[in-house]
Amino acid sequence: MLISTLIKKIDKFSIIDFNTKLSYETWEDIFAENNVNTIFNKLLNTYLRIFYFSFPLKEVNHKSCNKAWPTPGINISHVNKRKLI
Repeated sequence: MLISTLIKKIDKFSIIDFNTKLSYETWEDIFAENNVNTIFNKLLNTYLRIFYFSFPLKEVNHKSCNKAWPTPGINISHVNKRKLI
């Protein structure tokens, strides 16, 4: 059975792209505000917009591992240990 998981695609090129986009962003309109909450919200929105664009989600498929835990060998050892006590 295949299970799909969403992960962020982060590699050397996406990090460079992220840094480049942050360096070209104009920050004057954000820091021109007087209200700290407004400054924070604008800064966070700009940062997250660039972050989500630079590091897109990627779907990864992998096989499910349905190994029973504990294994039958551990169960047998546990039963034998209890008999000895």
